[in-house]
Amino acid sequence: MTTKLIEIVIYIGIAQGLLLIAALLRIKNRNKTVNNYIILFLAAIVILLVSRLRYLLDLTPDLRRWFLLLDGVLFIYCLLLFAYLKQVTQKTKFNLNKAHFIPLALHLAVSLYLISIPIDQYSRFVD
Repeated sequence: MTTKLIEIVIYIGIAQGLLLIAALLRIKNRNKTVNNYIILFLAAIVILLVSRLRYLLDLTPDLRRWFLLLDGVLFIYCLLLFAYLKQVTQKTKFNLNKAHFIPLALHLAVSLYLISIPIDQYSRFVD
């Protein structure tokens, strides 16, 4: 098995994201709310990078279906960036409306359905 350049870049991105999260968690009492949004944003990026590994690793089709759940991060990626920017520019604490998470809930419901059906039916959906 050979390692591709894109795999190395993804692994470096995952490691860098995890190190930044660890560094931000160590900061005490400095813009705690803003740092929490940055930590969640970095965690979303790390999860997206992990989900891209499904295309590079030799996984069984059944196991590859479980990675569909990780793609749900795409639906909160921009929300976290928006919340971070609002928190930085406002003096008061900003909270996201729960209605913004409806697309994520729909994605998770569809993904769980696709995971629960037999693999031959799933193959017909994706082909």
